[in-house]
Amino acid sequence: MVDQNALEIWLYRLLATVLIALWIFASLLPINGAAAGLPWPDLAYCLMIAWILRRPEFMPFPLIVVLGLTMDFLFFKVPGAWTLILLLSTEILRKSSVTEGNSGVIYEGGAVLATLVGAFLGHRALLAIFGVQQPPLGGTLLELVFTLLAYPLVVLISVYILQIRRPDLAESLSFKIRS
Repeated sequence: MVDQNALEIWLYRLLATVLIALWIFASLLPINGAAAGLPWPDLAYCLMIAWILRRPEFMPFPLIVVLGLTMDFLFFKVPGAWTLILLLSTEILRKSSVTEGNSGVIYEGGAVLATLVGAFLGHRALLAIFGVQQPPLGGTLLELVFTLLAYPLVVLISVYILQIRRPDLAESLSFKIRS
């Protein structure tokens, strides 16, 4: 018999992969907002962060690596640069979600804001260290603002439509006992 928890975890991992693949596909279409000079928000980053803060087991380290490298190659970014920043920021938030638990929307908003700003600045610094040509700062700042504005929408969809909520105390204790 299949363990229901394991099945749920794998189904949500598959769902995350499909949602990010759809976002990648939509971003690669020639009808995106880039024609008007506006960058898309990084919805993959928002999804990963929102899910890690609620259910870290749905976004394991290897899945983030595979999705990050796929996005690097498909968006013609420096392979591994954004993936490294993505891994660092998600692991920082994963650790804080375990230690802080359900600290409220203010804490989550501040943590996401700090991590996202740090990720964008860290990525620019990493590209500068290696002498890689960078996109204009204005476009990067617009992408950062749009990503920050998109995060609450991604959280609302994740919580109320996809039912990804933080586990209650009994569920988290039973998961720790079985692990």
